[in-house]
Amino acid sequence: MNKYKTEVKWALIFSAMAIAWAFIGKLSGMTDSRIDKLQLFNSLVLIPGFIIYLLALLDKKKQGPQTYKQGLISGLVLTLFVTILGTLTTFISTRLISPELFPNIIRYMVNTGQMSPEQAAQQFNLSTFIITGLIAGPVTGLIFSLVAAAFTRRK
Repeated sequence: MNKYKTEVKWALIFSAMAIAWAFIGKLSGMTDSRIDKLQLFNSLVLIPGFIIYLLALLDKKKQGPQTYKQGLISGLVLTLFVTILGTLTTFISTRLISPELFPNIIRYMVNTGQMSPEQAAQQFNLSTFIITGLIAGPVTGLIFSLVAAAFTRRK
């Protein structure tokens, strides 16, 4: 596990950022009065997410020069830890920080005619969010890793 100390550290930092992002969303009304902006707000989390990946690979590079492949592997290990911790951060974000999120987004989707109550309830719940994270997390992490490794490789 000592071999992956850097990746674990940055996965914890990524998780802390995700929880902070949930607090910012709640405090700025994204889970209630400004729920119509929630999708845009949640997309913006990709910016600090990528910065964390870049910083993680730069931190790993301090241990010695790294090739593109080594940086990519480090990024993929980071992705594994971020994805695992993502289930916990999703739970914390939706159950502890913003328990009103699912009822409010279901109501918004139904009231705006975007979904029936049944469709909205099926899509906006903890299980679906966790499953989505288990799929989207590795895909996003792969993309971040591919790009960040290109920026941090030894030339």
